[in-house]
Amino acid sequence: MFKVSIQFFDTNDALTDYVKSDTYGDNLDNPKIYAAIVFDSAPTGNDIGMFGSIEYSLRLNSTQGDDRDSVGRVPTTDGSLSDEALSALGLANSTDFSSALSSLSNSTKEALLIPLRQAPQSMLGSTVAPFPVDDYTSSPFYANVASVFSIVFIMAYLFTISRILVVLIQEKELRQREFMKILGVTERTITVTWYMTYAAILFVGAIVQAIAGLAGLFPNSSLIVTFLFFFLFGISVLALAFLISTLFSKARTGAFVGMVAFFAMFAVSQGFSTGTAEGTKQIGSLLSPVALSLGVNVFANAEETGEGVQFSTMNTLSDNYRISTALLMFAIDTVVYTLLGLYFDKVMPKEYGTSLKWYFPVSPSYWRSRKQRQVTMETTADIQHDDVAVDLNPNFEPITADLREQEHRGEALTVKRLRKVFQVPGGEKVAVKGLDVTMYKDQITCLLGHNGAGKTTLISMLTGMTAPSSGTATYRGMPINEDMDELRQSLGICFQHD
Repeated sequence: MFKVSIQFFDTNDALTDYVKSDTYGDNLDNPKIYAAIVFDSAPTGNDIGMFGSIEYSLRLNSTQGDDRDSVGRVPTTDGSLSDEALSALGLANSTDFSSALSSLSNSTKEALLIPLRQAPQSMLGSTVAPFPVDDYTSSPFYANVASVFSIVFIMAYLFTISRILVVLIQEKELRQREFMKILGVTERTITVTWYMTYAAILFVGAIVQAIAGLAGLFPNSSLIVTFLFFFLFGISVLALAFLISTLFSKARTGAFVGMVAFFAMFAVSQGFSTGTAEGTKQIGSLLSPVALSLGVNVFANAEETGEGVQFSTMNTLSDNYRISTALLMFAIDTVVYTLLGLYFDKVMPKEYGTSLKWYFPVSPSYWRSRKQRQVTMETTADIQHDDVAVDLNPNFEPITADLREQEHRGEALTVKRLRKVFQVPGGEKVAVKGLDVTMYKDQITCLLGHNGAGKTTLISMLTGMTAPSSGTATYRGMPINEDMDELRQSLGICFQHD
């Protein structure tokens, strides 16, 4: 058993020299000192045992406590208190108690009060009271519901994203989008119209949420800040729904997967703790449900102290996150989701409509002017389509010089080795087998054939309703695989299904 060692020094400097010596703590003869009592003034000679005062200091081993940087955790007592200040006020976090300073101080006083005849009462009782602070408001409600607070808002938006997905995907599923394109409505116009429509709906919804929050959950926060928070998140949900809608052709499947993906994004936020680095949370906020979850927690922390979120405190850290960060990330998410949605809408294979190559953004032909060009039509012998079988019929009507000139000027609709193959149970079904035909201006071209000969499929390919498996067709120098938006200004179709 080790016994408690007590060592005496003549002066405070002698104590300091001992602690700094090379032999300090090497063995039992030179033990380490946990604490020291330094008497600055004390009775001497005949004054010992008489009434008097003693001044002393308590010195603790600095290596046994917190470092100097931890002093910054001492809470301020002016103005409203943050969540960090509230936790710092707890006695369990007091360095005085955890380092045994209070115990040593109390024991020293008890040992000195009786011989100095200054004991306030016979049993040496004592009372401990916290240092007074300004009054503040604390709501335990937010601490009690912290674990489920954000999930309530996520659940509320599940219906929103599902309805947007159903509407956007049904438009493609029912061929309404392609019909509008044939009528001359551009893809850009359709997308902007949907954004404007739902932005107006979400705007009204955000106003209702902000007013309801002011009356209930967020009474101390700024109405405008609360409105911006929910409105910008709603717009990011719209952009996310647009992105997801480009990946599906069936409304029921797309809505289900979209809701699952939306909730899975929220689950990412549950992997963050209050001590997670701010930069990590910012990266996670590229998923808008994560930004919502973290932002709602900031609102809850601010409301718990009675301060709320104001414009002046939007940039204040709370659990390593800021409301200003959430608002910024909502805007960034909206732009990112929209750009990705526009890209996937161009390249993803569709049941109805044509798709571009995945590298189309870096293709010069996509960005060049789509003005009518003078082209020289190639003969079928100049085109390499080794995988296409062509049936040539020798009984063709002779082509006059003026019709041939139309081909050179690009005024004729020229079909070259056009082929369409459908995947059916048990194999493939060739609907159009390497067709070569030219349709001239000022003429009426009729397609004759039995049911299933490929007449409707051909017209669908020429008008962009169906993408060809191989081959192409050109009109005014523009191929159907690349310039369908411009070609639809001159070509159209009346659907058989409607």
